Amino acid sequence: MTFLAPVFLAAGAAVAASIVLLHFLARRRPRPAVLPTARFVPDRPARWPSRAPRPTDLVLLAVRVLAVVAIAAAFAGPVRTPDRADIARIVLVDHSRAVGDAGAMRDSTVAVLRDGDLLVPFDTAVRVIAIGARDTAATLTRSSAPASLSVALIAAERAAATMRDRTDSIELAIVSPFAAEAWDEATPGLRARWSGRARLIATPRAAGDSSLLSIEVRAPPSDPVSAAAAPFLGRGEARARIVREALGAADSTWARSQGHVLVHWPRQATDSLRAEAVAASNVVLVAPLVRRTAHAERARVVARFADGAPAVVERPLGDGCVRDVAFDLPRTGDVPLRESARRLMGVIAAPCETHEYRSAMTAARMDSLRGTGPLLSTAAVARTSRERSPATSWLLIAGALILMIEVGLRQRTGTA
Repeated sequence: MTFLAPVFLAAGAAVAASIVLLHFLARRRPRPAVLPTARFVPDRPARWPSRAPRPTDLVLLAVRVLAVVAIAAAFAGPVRTPDRADIARIVLVDHSRAVGDAGAMRDSTVAVLRDGDLLVPFDTAVRVIAIGARDTAATLTRSSAPASLSVALIAAERAAATMRDRTDSIELAIVSPFAAEAWDEATPGLRARWSGRARLIATPRAAGDSSLLSIEVRAPPSDPVSAAAAPFLGRGEARARIVREALGAADSTWARSQGHVLVHWPRQATDSLRAEAVAASNVVLVAPLVRRTAHAERARVVARFADGAPAVVERPLGDGCVRDVAFDLPRTGDVPLRESARRLMGVIAAPCETHEYRSAMTAARMDSLRGTGPLLSTAAVARTSRERSPATSWLLIAGALILMIEVGLRQRTGTA
């Protein structure tokens, strides 16, 4: 048994000692003496405090000390001291849409798990599994959401706080295809907070490379959408086509038969420009835009406005898909030339959900994620919350019952 807050034990000992000292002060009736002014003395027992050679009311003293000790021990947070292991492991497993082989993902995860390890499956959401980790790992499936290493690292940090009292060191193992989309601006800082090295276990990644995105724009070069798409033009055969006018039968056939992306981005009048924000994945564009309403029934939302309304929606079309853009860029100004506009263009023209390509994480980021040095020492792990045990509740109940007994004894003996 150990105590998480031993200062409460010291405080309880001080209070108990004070109670014992107070019991050395006895209140006794003074010796009777005849006074001529006795008629002015109030008609009630006269007592005065005096020092006694030994504590008075020993039973009451014992009850009071026992109540203080029970309450102090409860607030001190008693927990059973677990058996400590040399090394425990937290296994982060990426089961996002970037996984190319779900079977390889499951096999790699089961192979690295041991009894007592924590399993943390993640994509954009995360869960921590302590019981039945191997059984859960054997049934994991690929999700349709992107991966977020930032979310996984936050979960690992919190999970480490729950393991600090039963191990000396913690090994972080990451099972993932390590796609570039899993890395965001928060990942380096969160990785730096984990002061130990990590073990990286690579699994097959979904085929393709999104860095080779090529776009065809049906609009003159002076069009703002053409300016925003300039970095993606002329890269060979276009797999995404942006049409600024009404869609034709040839456009639909092109997308349906070859698995291409057809983007319907109609021109809008610029007299209704207003400040808007469009967010998609890790891209946010804030600019004066022309906004219209997009119908998202039975469609996947690719981007949203700041108020949550859909800004870009996708519907399947044969082997490909059609995307409808519900805003237009201003015809004047530098908005189409901004980096955020070009990154948003890459999201709008990215492959359909069923054909999305995954580019690999760079070697520099992989090295940063792996880290160097020893494993994480639990001495460096902060305790995020106080661990509770059933003993705390029982001690508080016992203290309350003892105080009730103390009240009854005090009334019977007439002691203050």
